[in-house]
Amino acid sequence: MTCRNTGLGEQVHCILSYDGSLTDTILNYTVLVLNLIVAATPILRSREGRPADNKGFRAFLSLIFTVFFQILLCLVVQCSGISIIWCSIFGWIIMDWRKRDGNASRTIAVHQIIIMFIDLATILYYAIVAEAITTVAHM
Repeated sequence: MTCRNTGLGEQVHCILSYDGSLTDTILNYTVLVLNLIVAATPILRSREGRPADNKGFRAFLSLIFTVFFQILLCLVVQCSGISIIWCSIFGWIIMDWRKRDGNASRTIAVHQIIIMFIDLATILYYAIVAEAITTVAHM
């Protein structure tokens, strides 16, 4: 799916709506929301009863940067989608899962594993139904 030069507002709408593909929009925004919930849970739980650190702020800045990067990239190469955003969060979850300590919640770890499988299944789905460049972008 490509978003052609039609004006900035229309291009951004095209990017964020997968050029009008309802299936891609529902799939990717569902995966995005699930990733956000799973990624945010350890950050929010780590703040309970402890002085606030800046991990949440760094995560928020990373997310904002990734959203802008996704939109800018798609404006330049005329693509559509938000896969880079949820794939970046996927990477954050992997990093957090690998660095967990013995006191980490088992429930959080299970949720992280579940979302990692969902993300991998989504990447596999696109590897089957989309052009190879889509899988490269996911990686």
